[in-house]
Amino acid sequence: MVKTPSKHKRNKKELNPLYSYIKVTEKERKKEYEQFLEHASESLSIPKDVIAGQPMIHLNGNHSIRVVNYRSVEEYTTELIRLSLGKKHMEICGKQLLIESLRKEEIIIVGNILNISFEGLRQTI
Repeated sequence: MVKTPSKHKRNKKELNPLYSYIKVTEKERKKEYEQFLEHASESLSIPKDVIAGQPMIHLNGNHSIRVVNYRSVEEYTTELIRLSLGKKHMEICGKQLLIESLRKEEIIIVGNILNISFEGLRQTI
């Protein structure tokens, strides 16, 4: 009795060139997008991170922080404010924390800032 490969294995072999093509195409598109961002940021004199929608953080001493391109406020107390930055989270710890300004893409937090940490980056500032 001759064993024939399963239908799944046959389909996988037939589709392997297609998967390879898709991977190469995705890499090329990502490279083109990065080149576009670099060109646009140079032309407009805007940081590439801002154009790409990455968060920008401005810290003024230990009493004020401005976060541009945040996603949402996940937790808010006078001692802890937790922000979603997309795939990462940012925690601002301190005393008498207050959201001074809350806009769609920008948040300003004031108070006595003691610690800023980022989840997903394994890094504390």
